[in-house]
This record gives sequence, structure tokens and C-alpha cells, in this order.
Amino acid sequence: MAGEIKMTKTIRLTKGVLKHDFIPAPLSLTMTGTLIYDVTSSIATTEETLGPVFGDIGTEGWVCLYNMDTTNFVSVGFATGVYGIKLYGAGAPADFFIIPGATIYIKADTAACSVRCIVYEF
Repeated sequence: MAGEIKMTKTIRLTKGVLKHDFIPAPLSLTMTGTLIYDVTSSIATTEETLGPVFGDIGTEGWVCLYNMDTTNFVSVGFATGVYGIKLYGAGAPADFFIIPGATIYIKADTAACSVRCIVYEF
């Protein structure tokens, strides 16, 4: 069955006379796997790793990271000590497609944060 996963996004900026909309075309994906990994973890201020094993998932596909803390941010990267993603407290989730076997490095900035990690098997 094709198109089991459907993703839509809308980003709208309005600040005074500054206005900008970004509405990419909807994405429809086929999920050849059958598993979902959906775990909320307490992320400390020292570096931790997510993956490369996500439960019983064989081939990682789509990942969503959501910082559930209302105040503090977490840093995310793909090499130890190298972070290129900042997840604000209760901000927008980061979602991306991961190369199977990749490790995600993550750490909270000021205090431990609850982070939800969702992975769909592809």
C-alpha cells in the first residue's frame, strides 16, 4: 500500500510589515516497515546518544525530536561535541530522514529536559 505517511507543513511569519509564508508541497511516503519507536527520555546536561538502535526497528527512516521542556533548550548533532540543531523549549519539533545506523548526539543546556523521539521504520 502506498502513501501511508502523509506530511504537511505551514510556516507563516508576520512581524509588522514583514510577512513571509513557506508552504511546501505535501509529502506522501510509503512505509515498507511495520514498526514505530516512540519514547520520551530525560536528557541530561552531559552528552547522550539516541540510536543507532531504536527498539526493534530494522531500517530507520523518519525521525522527529520534540523538546517537551517549557524553558530550556537541547542541542542535537551527529558527531560527539558537534551540535548544529537547537530545540527550543516547547518549540517546533525537528523532523528529518536519518541514514540507517546513524547516532544522534543530544544534550540539555541548563537543566535536564524531557525529549520525545519518534522513529518510523522504512
